[in-house]
Amino acid sequence: GAIAMSIFVAGARREGLLAMIATAGAAGLHRLTADIVLRARPSPDLLEVAHQLPIHSSFTAGHVQNVTSFFGFLCYLLCTRTAPSWRRTLLLHLLVFAIVGMGVSRVHFGEHWPSDVLGGYLLGALWLLVVIEIDEWLEGRAARRPKFKSSAQVTSNPLRPIVARR
Repeated sequence: GAIAMSIFVAGARREGLLAMIATAGAAGLHRLTADIVLRARPSPDLLEVAHQLPIHSSFTAGHVQNVTSFFGFLCYLLCTRTAPSWRRTLLLHLLVFAIVGMGVSRVHFGEHWPSDVLGGYLLGALWLLVVIEIDEWLEGRAARRPKFKSSAQVTSNPLRPIVARR
């Protein structure tokens, strides 16, 4: 939330709002999916589990789904709103590393089955595509919106002297 809010406060209002939607929508989709599927988490009887999580079902991996959607949207913003540079490349690599690392860690610590993580990646990517489509639709809509003339353009109207002579 803090990153999305920082983007919003920095003046990129649409991007900040869509980053919040990427996160909130992925979380809502995860909650809905988890409540429908009701899959049990890995049991310490079957494999080594670092933390036994008593909370809701295992499918999908919510952290993976959220980070895929949110960090994926940040990758999209970096690719579409910033010029190529070593800083951009570094940030993209760090974000992708975090996305991949989240899934690996959830399986490694026994908190999710690999299929839960795969489901998290797929649903997170699906929601990411929806948010990107919304951004592109809004971008196209903004480009088609008529622009208002500034006061300088209004005063330099070539018809003004004709109207003033009457």
